[in-house]
Amino acid sequence: MMESSSRPDVRRTTTKMASMTAVSVFLLCCFAVASVASQDCDQFAATGRSFNVSLGRKWDSNANLKWKFKDAIIFYKRQGTVITGKIEDINTDGSFKLTNVRKDQEGLYSTEVYDQSGKGQPTKSIKLCVLDPVKKPKVEATCEDKNVIIKCIPDKQPKDVEYRWLKNGVEMKKETKLSFEVKAAETKADKFACKFSNKASSEVSDAVAHNCTKTDCDQFAATGRSFNVSLGYALKKTDTLKWKFEDTIIFYKRKELVNSGKIDDINADGSLKRTNVGKDQAGLYTAEVHDQEGREQTKKSIKLCVLDPVKKPKVITTCKDKNVNITCIPDKQPKDVEYEWLKNGAKMEKEKKLSFEVKAAETKADKFACKFFNKASSEVSEAVAHNCAKTAIPGLPDELWGIPIWYILGGGGGIVLLLIIIVIVCCVQTRRTRKLRLKDEEELRLEWTNTEQHHHHHHHLPPLPNHPPPHHPHNQQQQQQQQQAPGNTGPRQSRSKQNRQPRPKAPEPNSQPQPSPRRALQAQKHANDADEEQPPPLPQPRKKGPKTQVD
Repeated sequence: MMESSSRPDVRRTTTKMASMTAVSVFLLCCFAVASVASQDCDQFAATGRSFNVSLGRKWDSNANLKWKFKDAIIFYKRQGTVITGKIEDINTDGSFKLTNVRKDQEGLYSTEVYDQSGKGQPTKSIKLCVLDPVKKPKVEATCEDKNVIIKCIPDKQPKDVEYRWLKNGVEMKKETKLSFEVKAAETKADKFACKFSNKASSEVSDAVAHNCTKTDCDQFAATGRSFNVSLGYALKKTDTLKWKFEDTIIFYKRKELVNSGKIDDINADGSLKRTNVGKDQAGLYTAEVHDQEGREQTKKSIKLCVLDPVKKPKVITTCKDKNVNITCIPDKQPKDVEYEWLKNGAKMEKEKKLSFEVKAAETKADKFACKFFNKASSEVSEAVAHNCAKTAIPGLPDELWGIPIWYILGGGGGIVLLLIIIVIVCCVQTRRTRKLRLKDEEELRLEWTNTEQHHHHHHHLPPLPNHPPPHHPHNQQQQQQQQQAPGNTGPRQSRSKQNRQPRPKAPEPNSQPQPSPRRALQAQKHANDADEEQPPPLPQPRKKGPKTQVD
């Protein structure tokens, strides 16, 4: 019986031990997988940003260096000469530069380093993982009675991100949720921010301070100025109004009769006028209103606090190369003042300091002002525009109708240059045409003169033997005159009519130039010389016409 009862206990013990062993093995496997996963990547980079893959060792700039990505050489420098890649691909410490990182740049990078003698160092491999960058979160504060709820709005974040809370720049290790609650009075001077991060990037929200602490003052007035202590009730003419300051009646009107104070001490709505406010006017004001039958309509207590007014600040601009430094000079301001920047009358949410820089070219048309304020008053400086964006040409704007002034000047200059070239070409062409026309006219005159001399020579010389006389109307006319009967005493034609030949006309100015007659004459002359050799024209004596006899 004892043996049978002990066997189940042994089995239970064995089963428990086996289950514990299985759990232990499972936890060890999970831990091993987690450790392997964490050790899988040596370095992390964020997409769209720049990253340097570190060399992980000391490197002499004179040594030979080879970078590989997935067995492909991406940079190789040997004996001071870059064989593969560019010298800008690495830093002075030998690390490899990556700009605008992409997912396809994730993988195994390896380096080989050799000194000048060829002695190499051990090859080192770096596995780079590329992750999406985190986005900037936002913090909001909500007042609830005497407490404040601080909440972090993460926006759309990538996977595997972590977050933590910061209070005045120091990590809040106890706060592990996206929202928590604090006492308003205890944290009125604190600023809260939340930080999101992964292994490749991190972003911190703007630090936020709440405004949930209630003061004992209901209304605020500035010293030396006018102020109206509001009644908060629609007063009627028949109502009875009583104003007290620290249990002292300062104004009392019953129906339309003023018993204490002056009618000018209140406004039409029943609010109490305070002029040239002093610090002694700070305190508790009480208003009581009754109708004409004596029934109470309202009773209100207002604690008035009097503060020193803020002073008007001043803004100055300082040019720095292509930037502008905008500075607000606050002068001597009272305590508990706040300030903000205005750009063209709108609040600049990102600017939290009294001085900041902007691009001169991007803000040349903007005006900046700073505003100081407290709960009683506010002052805004004069809006200031800088003059640091100097134009290339004094007196001319940078743009005209949205077009850069250089484009307009360049286009106008190009048009003027084109017109000048056209005028020059036209002048040269006109002069050349005129010169050719004069030359053709001169050649026509010379041709006409040579033609006259040639006809005259043939008229006086007999034709050579074995050659028929040239057919010419002038010679034929002379033969007909010689064959006339001797007794024919008819009138003889004058010499001028006999030798009259039609002259070639000069080409008109608008007609196209004709081919040079000199060349045509030379061609004809060469053709005639092939048949017979023409003697040069002989000078002939001038013949006198026959004298008429008078019977």
